[in-house]
Amino acid sequence: GKSTTVGTFEKLVGKENVDKTTLKQLVSSEFNYINLRGKIFHIMSLDEAEDIYNFESVIERLRDPTITSMVKWAAKGITFPNTALHILVGNTLPKNRKKTIAFFRSVKMVVHFSLPLGGDWVFLDFIDEEEKSGILNLLILLNKIQRERKGLYGLLSLEEGEREYRKGSDPFTSFIMQIFDKDPESELQREQVMEYINILAENANIILPESISTTYLSRLLHSLFNATTRRTTESDEKGTEHKTYYRNIKFKFDIS
Repeated sequence: GKSTTVGTFEKLVGKENVDKTTLKQLVSSEFNYINLRGKIFHIMSLDEAEDIYNFESVIERLRDPTITSMVKWAAKGITFPNTALHILVGNTLPKNRKKTIAFFRSVKMVVHFSLPLGGDWVFLDFIDEEEKSGILNLLILLNKIQRERKGLYGLLSLEEGEREYRKGSDPFTSFIMQIFDKDPESELQREQVMEYINILAENANIILPESISTTYLSRLLHSLFNATTRRTTESDEKGTEHKTYYRNIKFKFDIS
């Protein structure tokens, strides 16, 4: 959680180098951006984002090389270098309602801890070595990036950033990403794809949306895997049959 992250970071780099200004504070007043000046890390929770209109604009603004904040002693405010790495934590990632590319350009790294952190280690036997390293190793990595790059820019490409963020903000999208792979030589019939999704979801106890339209599924597969559709029509004395195929994707798991 946020408190664990903040406490760990403060102990290693000093409280004076870590800022905890909240998303709500940044949205509510231009004067609060001054808190970010000269900081190494800025820890901010995203749990309240769903209830905040236009929170995406704040995230986009934190990407800029410089930040301007209003202050009482300067009518036009002051501008300072954006030295902080902005660490956004939360139980879930909020959906990007603006659907802007600029928002996803702000995403440089997504770290997903799938099980609870902190003092409750009943999950110890179920987590892998990467998750056992926890926030401490994450801090070491970020501190190294900060020292060597002097600014967190370009760690993830735009495509990778959008992909990883969407994975964390949409359980269904995350599920689809885990069960298909790209394959330019492969072609799957739509009915087989739907059956495959339903079988794996049932086995993994994944709750699917109540209705998955073919249009939505086609767009999702295209955005994640660059899958395209091919439609065929066959007619005989029994009638006409239409079929749809998804190209460029394959099943990751064999359910036969």
